[in-house]
Amino acid sequence: MIKFFRKIRQNLLSEGKTGKYFKYAIGEIVLVVIGILIALQINNWNEVRKDSIRQASYLKYLITDFSKDTLAIQNVLNYQIEDSIKISQLQEKLTSKDASLDDLLTIMIYDWNPRIGILRSFNTNTVEALVSTGDINLIDSELLNNLANLKNLQEAYISSSVPFIEFYRNSNTSVGVPAIMSVINQGPIFDQMIESVDKISLAYKFDSQLRIKRQAYRNSIRELNEILNETVTIITIIDRKLQ
Repeated sequence: MIKFFRKIRQNLLSEGKTGKYFKYAIGEIVLVVIGILIALQINNWNEVRKDSIRQASYLKYLITDFSKDTLAIQNVLNYQIEDSIKISQLQEKLTSKDASLDDLLTIMIYDWNPRIGILRSFNTNTVEALVSTGDINLIDSELLNNLANLKNLQEAYISSSVPFIEFYRNSNTSVGVPAIMSVINQGPIFDQMIESVDKISLAYKFDSQLRIKRQAYRNSIRELNEILNETVTIITIIDRKLQ
């Protein structure tokens, strides 16, 4: 093609048609510029298409991460709410007019569950990949704002509720009482272990543990609900963008 154009220019020059030569040269330049612009446009289209494919892939990964988080959060919330209700029921029993220290001991041996529900982390692999690769610019401002808000909520939970729950778990070891789940859970030795318990001291310790656990749940339930709501909102936004 280049040889063809060159031959035309040479013919025009050899025939002395200078005016036509310049017009042709200008036309050739215009055609080259148009070709370059078309090539650039096609390249831009290809880049946009590649970005769209990568963006859709990231959005799908985000939905996977957040769907896992939603399930995990809901499971922990269900446990914490159920256990909070049980704490209220224990309070009602232990503050009734006919309640006794023996009732407290029976509750701690047979009914009390010291375990506390906790969620220590969230699925952030996709968000971290977006940031580390620089592909975060593939995410529009609306979704970025929601992701930033979710990150703040998650960090607040990790920095406040998780340490409080861990504090309860560590301090719970100070409440010692024979447990039905123990190896020695029946027989004369078990009976003597129960008889030797300092019930007054146990009542103070148990009350302290109930208060710490209840407050830990109050903070955690509030913060996890906020995280859950924001996570569901983000999933809804992503679903809309993928449609």
